[in-house]
Amino acid sequence: MITDNFIRELEEIVGKEHVSASRANAELYSYDASLARGKPGVVVFPADSRETAGVVRAAHRAGIKTILAQNRVRFNLTGYVFEMDDQQVSAVGGEFNTATLLNVAKTEGYGLETDIQWTPTGHWLMSFGASWNPTEMVDPNLTVAPCGGGCTVTDPIIDGVAHVNGNSLPHAPDVIFNGIINWRSDPASKGFFGTLDWAYNSEKRFMIYESEEFKGDSLELGLRLGYGWNNYEVALFSRNLLDADIARGGIDFNNLVGFTNDPRIIGVEFMGRF
Repeated sequence: MITDNFIRELEEIVGKEHVSASRANAELYSYDASLARGKPGVVVFPADSRETAGVVRAAHRAGIKTILAQNRVRFNLTGYVFEMDDQQVSAVGGEFNTATLLNVAKTEGYGLETDIQWTPTGHWLMSFGASWNPTEMVDPNLTVAPCGGGCTVTDPIIDGVAHVNGNSLPHAPDVIFNGIINWRSDPASKGFFGTLDWAYNSEKRFMIYESEEFKGDSLELGLRLGYGWNNYEVALFSRNLLDADIARGGIDFNNLVGFTNDPRIIGVEFMGRF
């Protein structure tokens, strides 16, 4: 059964104008070029591979939503599986620094996603999100030009190209974990407050091929401490609190170049609302 919540989720993925649950469209799209006949519950028109992947994940997902501990804990857990044919991925770089659009015969993925909100007292609000998202490109004929700057490619190289069948999608870490912890000395009239946040992802590859150099994980922390009164706030804040050097991506056509995150930032801010 197609629920209103599911339709709203599809509208968030592809836009409201590209989702139709009308009876007329259901009748129209119950006939196609095959011999099969079946009336769809909803008709969706994704614009690209990203939206298609989102629709597939939504359609192959099951989960639970719970409210516990006298409404102090909200816990949601979702599991999903998806399979996509002819997904397009971009290979940028290689020995001659070209951008090439590749079609992957099949992309498979599955995972679990959870988010938790916990309010132990009126002074604290904590939000946590985590996901486990393995992916795999399944295409025995999929090849890509390896780096031109002398990196250590771990995929098989035959006739000058890397065979990448079985690799995960680039920039797709298996594990993501983030959270925010908020504290206020006086929930009703502000007072002192503090916020700690973090974002973590496990190791991910920057290129379609696997190499020892072009990969990395990430952990960044942020902190904000201040005082609020009436319509005003003053706060000390820091981004990248640990001053971690984190590789975000790489350039591989003639040397081993990586681009990184911003360095630690510390500042003071004053805010007024009128």
